[in-house]
Amino acid sequence: MIIVLDATALRQYLPFDSPLFRQLGTFVRGSGHRLVVPQVVHRELNEHIAGEFRKVERAFTDFKRQTRYRGDVTPPGEAEQKELTASLNQRLSELGAEVVPIPGISHEIVIDRIYDRKAPFRQNEKNKDAGYKDFLIWNTVLKLARTNSDQEVVLVTADRDFTKDGELHPHLAADADGLKVRLVSDLKTFHDDEVRPWFPTDEGLKSQLIARLKEITAFIEEEFELAASGFYVDPFDVDLPYSPEGLRLERIDRLADVSISTVSRLGDEEVSVAIVLGGSFIVTDEFTPEDPWQLNALEDAWIDYTVLPWNKRYAQVELQYEGAAEIEIVFEIEDGEIEQPTALEITEFTAN
Repeated sequence: MIIVLDATALRQYLPFDSPLFRQLGTFVRGSGHRLVVPQVVHRELNEHIAGEFRKVERAFTDFKRQTRYRGDVTPPGEAEQKELTASLNQRLSELGAEVVPIPGISHEIVIDRIYDRKAPFRQNEKNKDAGYKDFLIWNTVLKLARTNSDQEVVLVTADRDFTKDGELHPHLAADADGLKVRLVSDLKTFHDDEVRPWFPTDEGLKSQLIARLKEITAFIEEEFELAASGFYVDPFDVDLPYSPEGLRLERIDRLADVSISTVSRLGDEEVSVAIVLGGSFIVTDEFTPEDPWQLNALEDAWIDYTVLPWNKRYAQVELQYEGAAEIEIVFEIEDGEIEQPTALEITEFTAN
């Protein structure tokens, strides 16, 4: 199997040291499968990091302008950006990922594809040129499938330009006719279907963890909010009277149930543990309401509503949902005994 990761499968898991990525690396190295990052995705990822640094720089500049700050504190700059980029590239190498070059393709083929309105290019008049990078990624997938006809090529992407009605777009399916190509919508799904079943569950270690469940629960309650800082909630999973702009899992409100599902050895020194949490959770959103009256429909929600200069409206909302969160925790092992937890990652949240 050749696993091809799109930028949408990578950005969510920076800096690639989460429990899920540790399992993926062990899976790739131990199973003989290949992990591939197209060159265009690698470049997009580096640009994403540069963009995040630019955001910090702009925010700090605005802060100095508004507060007239004259101190010695400076935001991270070019040196820190290069250091982070180098460390991420090193981490991809440690995971066994290959960066494969952009396949040669004529401009004529690209232009024909655009004006024939074929996916992954957009099929509306306004944005018909959008999809160039996706087309290069898709051609990387096709080249891998043609030159490795005995292996399945799996493209992991959340980009909807590759799909129609949740399946590989018919235009792309026609391109891949006769080839072993499959699309998976996100890395979590691929992990649950392919990676986790590859690891045998260690029942002895699972018994140790169950005996320490109270201690583990305390660790979860302490670390959950920090882990949630980068976890965004799919707006389709919740019912809201407005169009959310950045739904984010914030914290645990009430923890009703903690259950250990699987225990996967990552080697002699680490184990990754899948845990399901049930209870009440706080989800936040920051958005610009079209009409302040929209907020009246949010019953029992905490709301901070501000009118900024130039009449720009800004709202922060806290919403409470009963639901379940799936997490992964990595524990150290020494002489067959569970030691301290070293990492916690939230992998899924579902509102009831």
